[in-house]
Amino acid sequence: MPMQRARHHRERNPYYLYYQTRDAYEQGKYTRAEKRLRRAIWHHDDHRFHFLLGLTRFQLGHMAASRKSFKEAFSLVGSPYAASAYKRKLDLLLDGFVQTKPATSP
Repeated sequence: MPMQRARHHRERNPYYLYYQTRDAYEQGKYTRAEKRLRRAIWHHDDHRFHFLLGLTRFQLGHMAASRKSFKEAFSLVGSPYAASAYKRKLDLLLDGFVQTKPATSP
């Protein structure tokens, strides 16, 4: 019984969910990561959760939802340093996306 209570509380801890999500993301389990991040955000609105959700949705090909998550992360970030770090990460991500995107014929 105490183990069930502990698991119940752990599953409601947004930071526990966030770290589980990072593992799922790194393993390429993007749908699972998105689901856990939405639960984490429901419990606590943290810019890191929204940024990882944006990355996850980007990997799933949900570009409009990804953009929305990134905008939310930027609106919640508390320091200019963190905002500029996010911008650099997004620039790298988008540069890689543009370079790997197949060329289209005119």
